[in-house]
Amino acid sequence: MKKRYGCLIILLVAVVAACIAGLSVTGGFRFSTITNFGAAQYVQNIMHFHKPRYYRALQDIEARKSIGRIAADEECLFTLKARRIFICEGYVKRNEVTWIAITVFRGMDAVHAYIMVPESEAVLFGEKVNSAYIERLPADYLRSFDAIYRKEYEDALMAKVRVIVPADNLGRQKARENRALAVVPDLRGTVSFYEKKDAALVKRIHGFYLGERYTQVRLTQIDDGFTLEPGF
Repeated sequence: MKKRYGCLIILLVAVVAACIAGLSVTGGFRFSTITNFGAAQYVQNIMHFHKPRYYRALQDIEARKSIGRIAADEECLFTLKARRIFICEGYVKRNEVTWIAITVFRGMDAVHAYIMVPESEAVLFGEKVNSAYIERLPADYLRSFDAIYRKEYEDALMAKVRVIVPADNLGRQKARENRALAVVPDLRGTVSFYEKKDAALVKRIHGFYLGERYTQVRLTQIDDGFTLEPGF
């Protein structure tokens, strides 16, 4: 009997560990979800093992502050225009429709809202399939933006900072041992260095072009008149 209970305990621990690992990988423990969308959405995301992903609207969709009755005369926060990109932060199925928690940016400010699509198909790990209203952005599409941002980052870095490119392994080793130098982060090609006195500037340039928030601001911008200025 004791052996049987021991096996059950081990199995339970394994299941719990697997769930925690899954939630950690998918982002299920994002406590910002509670602040932005409420505790109910947070619980839904844990149940779905939801991970935030980029989607695109296929037609104009009204965005609301919260989930409500379709017939209710709730004020529209904004209209998510066709072809606009948004971050899918979770979803809630309500019989014949699906409410999707989204994040977009108006200028530098994040806007959190819900859009409703009149479809009830299952949503698995944040992927809505066969939808006439939204589509998940393919990986190669996102990679194309990443390539653009990396090129802009490298150009800005070369223009603003003295970048040292040693000619060979010996030169690179000497640079690594030089306490006044540091390795340039995320620079393609050979290992390069910059002077540590420029560390704050390098960090700002890196954050502007490759930081997650700035990527979100650029991809999900709903203000057509907004221009993202580097400021360095």
